[in-house]
Amino acid sequence: MVLEKFDEKTWAKILLTAELDDYEDFQLLKGYPDRKTFLLIETISKVVGIEVPALLELYGEYFLTYAIRMNFASMIRSLGDDLSTFIVNLDSLHNLLQLTYTEMVPPSFLGESGGPVMLVTYNSTRRGLYPIAVGLLRAVAAQIYNQVVEIVAKKTNTEFPEGTAYVEQVLLEIRVVSDSADSPSPLPSRSIEQESEGILAECAGPQPLLSNAQLTSLLPYHLVLDRQMRIVQCGRKLRQFNSGIRPGA
Repeated sequence: MVLEKFDEKTWAKILLTAELDDYEDFQLLKGYPDRKTFLLIETISKVVGIEVPALLELYGEYFLTYAIRMNFASMIRSLGDDLSTFIVNLDSLHNLLQLTYTEMVPPSFLGESGGPVMLVTYNSTRRGLYPIAVGLLRAVAAQIYNQVVEIVAKKTNTEFPEGTAYVEQVLLEIRVVSDSADSPSPLPSRSIEQESEGILAECAGPQPLLSNAQLTSLLPYHLVLDRQMRIVQCGRKLRQFNSGIRPGA
């Protein structure tokens, strides 16, 4: 998200400030301690000047864009014909994903529909991350169901009986503002496929017009070698598979 919405220099500054390594600390299909997650969130907030709740909502919105780009659109749409059904089936999706991402510890969602207003109980083993769900659900409503929704956290509970896994429970009120596909959306209406086609079209000229960030986003598994067969550039996903794959290697 940082690379796409800001730039590589900003991401490098964030890693340096947080004393994290892009290759060692963030590898695909590998879990890492929550302290790194919260450290990264706090550092990004300070570097880019966005308050943590707003930053998390932004990430929630971006996560849907990323999921669609990674070809999860069909899976997302299969969760239901409306936002209410989607939320009811979210836990089932998380259970399925845990078969692959074994260290994944997702939140739980319990939805109660009542006409244009839905009450959703969000339970998590981590405190303070519910704005991600707010941003994600708002984006799903806009991009998948052509709805504009208003989401408000009505009540937060952090007191649970001893032995309970959850440490935070938030009651979210979701109100449908508009059902029109022509309503303003918090995310661009242009599909990920159209964005990719536009980027590729730019490359048709004599000079490459892709920035490193765009190339990394579009081709996360790319590898560029020089005449001496040294790595000049490589995709982020490729680096996550093997920390030894890095420029200069």
